Amino acid sequence: MRQRKHSMSKVWVVLPVLVVVACQPRPIPPQPTLTPPLVTLNEREINVEGWSIPRLVGWRVVTSEAGSPVVIIQVSPDDQQIITFAEHPQSAPPEPASTEPITRLARVFNLAHGQAYVYATAPRSFAETLQTLLDELAEQLIELPSPEF
Repeated sequence: MRQRKHSMSKVWVVLPVLVVVACQPRPIPPQPTLTPPLVTLNEREINVEGWSIPRLVGWRVVTSEAGSPVVIIQVSPDDQQIITFAEHPQSAPPEPASTEPITRLARVFNLAHGQAYVYATAPRSFAETLQTLLDELAEQLIELPSPEF
């Protein structure tokens, strides 16, 4: 009988401890969040949250990695002309490898969602072509409506 009393007293000590432990809230593990893509492109245009630009035919497109500030670089097929679109100012936009002096053009566009910075670089022999191309792109820069989530 004594044995039975001793085991029952253990139950009454352990039972409240189990109840208290079971009632403690468990930490919620981090949940993955889905974020809309910042940059989407097709054969005609490149869309960024807030604005859209034409995709130049035959030009290579390079974008910044997800989660970092948006930078879109379009490079001509001969690698001599580079146009950079960014959501923040760039201290040193990419330049072509050339022995010729480099022409550097820059524009800032004020949009409802912020600013778009456009940089164009090319060897000096491409200066007129680069200016014309930048003017055409500026006319085609389209401000997009804010997405609603």
